[in-house]
Amino acid sequence: MALTYWAHVMDFAENGFDRYEHTIKKHFRKKYPTVAMLYGQHTDTAEDIHFSTIGFEGHPKEWYLSMRIYGEDFEDFFHGNPLINTTFLSAVGNLCEASMDVFRELMKSDAKQPKALLQELTGLTEIDEHFSFGNYFEARNPETHETLTPTQEGSKGMGVLLPKPIKPLQGIEDLSPSDGLKALLDTLDDNEYLTLANTLYYEIKAKEKQMLGAHVIRDNFCELMEYRLSRMGDSAIHHEELTVTDKMAFTALASTFFTGLLLHNTRHLYLDEPQQCHEDVVEMEKNLSKLFWRDWHTDYFIKEQQKRVLQKGIADAIDKHVKMLQSRFDNALKAMNYEQFMEFHDQLDLMMKSKLATLKKYNLLSKMEYQLHIIYWGQAYKANEDKDTAAYEEHRAAATAFTSRFYANLLVYGYQKCQDKAKSRYAQKIAGDMDRYALMAR
Repeated sequence: MALTYWAHVMDFAENGFDRYEHTIKKHFRKKYPTVAMLYGQHTDTAEDIHFSTIGFEGHPKEWYLSMRIYGEDFEDFFHGNPLINTTFLSAVGNLCEASMDVFRELMKSDAKQPKALLQELTGLTEIDEHFSFGNYFEARNPETHETLTPTQEGSKGMGVLLPKPIKPLQGIEDLSPSDGLKALLDTLDDNEYLTLANTLYYEIKAKEKQMLGAHVIRDNFCELMEYRLSRMGDSAIHHEELTVTDKMAFTALASTFFTGLLLHNTRHLYLDEPQQCHEDVVEMEKNLSKLFWRDWHTDYFIKEQQKRVLQKGIADAIDKHVKMLQSRFDNALKAMNYEQFMEFHDQLDLMMKSKLATLKKYNLLSKMEYQLHIIYWGQAYKANEDKDTAAYEEHRAAATAFTSRFYANLLVYGYQKCQDKAKSRYAQKIAGDMDRYALMAR
């Protein structure tokens, strides 16, 4: 049963009940249509919301607006957020709306005692006419009976009050929820962590069959998430901090789910998987994006934006530095006379020959490329000996172009796109050696 507490506010309603006719008196129905409609249980169905007196042991009878719930196990409600169950959620939604209607009706009447008792009970004298329990509505589509999740268009289901949506911040518009949600979870306080965790669970649970079909999750995945949610919910009910173990376990489950989405997208590129499975994953990612880009009380988005700005600034500075090094090296090669040119070649050839194994290990220079280097420089040397100026210029240009490309490749791996730190350091070292040879030759 779901119910709301009305203490003795509704005592006056008994005066409107005709005990002989077992009906609500006509003048009472006219004055209090909502109260009259809700007075007494009319049917024994889950849709019947009604006012009645309930006397718990040792306490006098007081009024409750209640609704029976059928066909559900008690264990299904045993969560920190009981609205995890859509049947219970529907009851709460109806009770909330009915309670607001009764409140407004009593406050408009000229009866002083009910209004005084209601004000004493709630501490309110009025409710804004535009106020509604926006997130406490029916959590299933009345036509398709599909579970509605908080991020779906037009949905007010699942009883989770999410922060307002925000536009992606400039510079991080391409930030993927699959990459960012785990990091976002780590920055939230307990209340918002539980809100995001609950909502994420709803999103996955609503599409559990589809996610299983796309091999994003395994059979017991939702049960594992639900177990952690129930534990965190118990902590929240008792006003205790969420345990590190529960948060780490749930975050790990969330991370597993995000990895499953990424793996599916990779498989979709290379394997012939059912198109419907991919469409289900795409829809899930859209819902996650709506969940991700919200006004959470966190500095995660700002820090990520600042990080991108810093990374861009560093990348721009590195690009500028690399262009300067490349330009200086190319200018040094062009300025060399024949003797300097050959002296530089001798130093470079000695270095390549002695370090060829390591250069091959890091894919910086192959044996075939080393042989091309020898051929280009040898042809330039022979053309100069033969006094063939045109051939010398041609072969020297080829040798210079090859050397410049090799140097540029070292700069790329040394400063720009290499994740292997050892390879990056080695590439920088070889580039530095070539700079020194060029300066020594001049």
